[in-house]
Amino acid sequence: MFIFSTLNGDRWFRFSAHYWDFAEWELSSYIANLIALFVLMVPGIAIWKMIRNERNLRWTIFWMMLAFLAGTLIPAIANKLSHAGRMSRGNFQVLYNLMTILGFFALIVIYINKTLDRTTFLAKMVGISLVTILVIFQWLSYASYLQAESAYDRLRIKDMKLSMATGEHSPDLLYLIDYTPESGSSFVYRTGPPDFPESIDGMFRVASAFESMSGKNQDRSQVSGDPAVQSLPNYLHGYSDYLDASGNRENPEEDFENLQKELRIRRIQIRMIPDRMVDQLDANLKKWAESDTMLQPFDRAAYDAWKDYIRDNNNSVDAKKQEIFRYYLPVHPGGKRYYRDHPEYGHVICFALPGSEDGQYYEAGYSYLSYRQEQMNGARAEL
Repeated sequence: MFIFSTLNGDRWFRFSAHYWDFAEWELSSYIANLIALFVLMVPGIAIWKMIRNERNLRWTIFWMMLAFLAGTLIPAIANKLSHAGRMSRGNFQVLYNLMTILGFFALIVIYINKTLDRTTFLAKMVGISLVTILVIFQWLSYASYLQAESAYDRLRIKDMKLSMATGEHSPDLLYLIDYTPESGSSFVYRTGPPDFPESIDGMFRVASAFESMSGKNQDRSQVSGDPAVQSLPNYLHGYSDYLDASGNRENPEEDFENLQKELRIRRIQIRMIPDRMVDQLDANLKKWAESDTMLQPFDRAAYDAWKDYIRDNNNSVDAKKQEIFRYYLPVHPGGKRYYRDHPEYGHVICFALPGSEDGQYYEAGYSYLSYRQEQMNGARAEL
């Protein structure tokens, strides 16, 4: 069933982990639950073996069970969390690699030292040395990867500022978009057709309003009723309410980053509802709109739109979900890296920065393919 469904199903690219994945949300959730169920069968078997075996072996079986669970249950839980959006797929992969090595290493060490099977001293030394090297390689590769990512972001932001100021563009720059409240979005530079990314005007308007709000941090009384906030369109009503209340927040930038994480989780929750279960989508939207959470303004706006015109239109369920997603629009101000799947430019790495004028904002899109080639060339040089 899984093979047939994924063979004929859609796929999507996970930018957080840089690989293609199946767009089978319901089936992937079932598989994750099935993996967790198989893992949880091990403690039952271990307890049965502890009862059947002699007392001196019971503690050995107990510690082997814990080591096995450390190498399997923790990754299984992390897999479930990553599918729900609570953990990035990249962090899951790191945790999976590390816990698999450590968990099964502990299992082997307990086995060769506590069971009746005889193992030579040389085999023990080779096993311990091998795992030690693998763990060191894991941490070194992760640290090297984080440094390379940080260096890439710094260089591209520097290149973007240079393009904004002088018009000099790096070879991997695909486009540079300028936004002002008066004239909207326009291409400063592009290497392909003049097709704007989806909902980019909405993102610019929220980012501009957030920058305007951040500039009034010293006088919080000016935040409420800011014209840049009040002028946001209906589908950004959640952001209007959120930014109006930002004067009561001690660290607006950190809160805004947390908001983006919650919005990403909500989009995943909506996406994972099967298309045939429209009633569940309706019930969830209503429940979220009535819940007192950070996302309540967004949920209320989405549910109002759902009741007013989305639910009863003739579009497909997937098209209705895409319309709802507008009310949970991701916004990334201040030079944070984000990704786009552009119909003309393909996979794009993006950065957004404010301009010199009030309300002005820029987005730069860099080639994802060039980024991956740069990574591979660096790894090849190290090898």
